Amino acid sequence: MKKISSLLIGVLLIFSTFVIVNPVSAATITVNAGDSIQAAINSASPGDTIQIAAGSFTESITITKSLTIKGSGTATVITNNMHVVTVSASDVTIRDFTIKPVGCYGINIGNANNVNIINVEVTGNTLAYTENEVGLKVATTAHLTNLYVEGCKFNYCDYGWYIAKNLSDTSNLQYVKVYNTEFMNNDFKGLYIEKLSDAVFKDVKIYNNGTKDFWNMAWNGGMDINLKGMDYRNLTLENLDIRGN
Repeated sequence: MKKISSLLIGVLLIFSTFVIVNPVSAATITVNAGDSIQAAINSASPGDTIQIAAGSFTESITITKSLTIKGSGTATVITNNMHVVTVSASDVTIRDFTIKPVGCYGINIGNANNVNIINVEVTGNTLAYTENEVGLKVATTAHLTNLYVEGCKFNYCDYGWYIAKNLSDTSNLQYVKVYNTEFMNNDFKGLYIEKLSDAVFKDVKIYNNGTKDFWNMAWNGGMDINLKGMDYRNLTLENLDIRGN
């Protein structure tokens, strides 16, 4: 009996050293009309999803952690006269809603990796704001890698995209995939890009951009790739439909 008791105690001690840890699953936080999207972002943990209901939200939101921001389709509208969506974190997905910038940036991205923009419509208005209303802006000194864009619209802004670059820095926009996306009726350019490597633009429509008069009108256009200061390479433009620019 003494030996059996000792054996049982030993077995119990061995099992007591194993702790079962249940994995923490990502949460979904719902934002209804009248609620604050930014408050939901602030309360979320990395990996969570912010589900935004249909409705109009006047907000300027900043994403500072790995999150999915998901709307309910075009009926979810986020608008402001300050930068509407700023991304300052990696592993971020924004999808399924409409952004309406008023004289500001629709999507503003700083240093980041793995940013996905899916089924997002960025729609400005018919006024020209002297280059201040931009569908997608990448900060001048920001290094952004692995940008994925699919099923999006960047329309009626001053610029659909404005990707800036200083000659004095080594920032780059690298590993970019843009599929089934349109750039239409932007005042000055559909896309203006000063840094870009390892990028694919496929099944993209670029229509009727550059129709507004301003100081730089001679350079208006549909797609302007003006690469500065580095050895950029591996750009693929496949099945682009460009007209009326």
